Amino acid sequence: MPRKVLLFTILLSLAVSASARAQAVVKVDENTSFKIGTLVQSWAEVAQNPARDDYAKNIFLRRARIILGGTIGRQFGFFLDTDVPNLGKSSAGTKTLSQAVILQDGWFEWKPNDDVTVMGGLFYVPLCRNCAQAAPAHLGLDYGAYSFVQNAAMQGNNGRDSGVQVKGYAAGKKLEYRVAVLQGLRDQRATNGFRVAGRAQYSFWEADVTPFFYTGTTLGRKKLLVVGGGVDHQDDYNAFAVDVFIDRPAGPGAITAQANVITYDGGDFLATVREQTTWMAETGYYHTASKLQPFVRVEGQRFANDLAALNDQTRIQAGLAYYLRGANANLKAAYQRIDNTTARDLHSVTVQFQVFYY
Repeated sequence: MPRKVLLFTILLSLAVSASARAQAVVKVDENTSFKIGTLVQSWAEVAQNPARDDYAKNIFLRRARIILGGTIGRQFGFFLDTDVPNLGKSSAGTKTLSQAVILQDGWFEWKPNDDVTVMGGLFYVPLCRNCAQAAPAHLGLDYGAYSFVQNAAMQGNNGRDSGVQVKGYAAGKKLEYRVAVLQGLRDQRATNGFRVAGRAQYSFWEADVTPFFYTGTTLGRKKLLVVGGGVDHQDDYNAFAVDVFIDRPAGPGAITAQANVITYDGGDFLATVREQTTWMAETGYYHTASKLQPFVRVEGQRFANDLAALNDQTRIQAGLAYYLRGANANLKAAYQRIDNTTARDLHSVTVQFQVFYY
């Protein structure tokens, strides 16, 4: 087939699919297709410097992603997305506009039946709900400040690790479980044991069925009450999490609330991850007619009693979201205060504009 004809065919397929499903889907046959998308989050931020009274001011791309996913036959699929995080943000007096493109997520999957999916690749470690939320669907601006405490010590990728995972459903899809064997941190000879993580959740109202990522708010499209828990382990490092998520129509709109508690203890294996308990609670109310959603989040980090010299934190964030078109286009603004026990308190204001299509 000539190149021009092939290109025209692909573009026509995209146009037809987009108009029919509001999604750019290239359909090869009845059971094989792929779709493309993007996520762009632009931030304007004014944040107090930890060591001085002045404020750092930045306008940058918090996320700039290209997304690709698809199915190959009835049982196989894949998902990939790239990112250039914090593009243009100034750090230590240097602004970088030529950062490398990274692979943020990437996995293949096999579905032997409708209730079981086997995945292999790079994906979020299944510990807590907020730890595996979709970046475009947060209630507030971003993930919890303490959802990935172990990430740097594990040499992870923003809460992700490479490995194999089984995700399944039971009890009429009300019960979801995820069990993963992961690369984790390798010793010098790469002979230490693998990292093992798992999570289970139960939905008391509607079933919370997702391809992979959890949502931070449905804006009243679902009625969800979900309780979950998870564990992350390698050598003598352990983390345990419990969480609850509520999202439902209420009055002229919808209410969303989420709480996560995670305990970390790096042991000797991850010595920089000191024993601590972290928590995050957030809530918001979406008013359907005005498309406005005020939200508030409170977070905390408390180290073990014998680590009193370390810096405990409490974070309070309050903001307002305007959903021009749901998760596809919205504007959010938030003020945050960070109270530190052994350092100065900090303040910041962030405005985010998001465009998402997938």
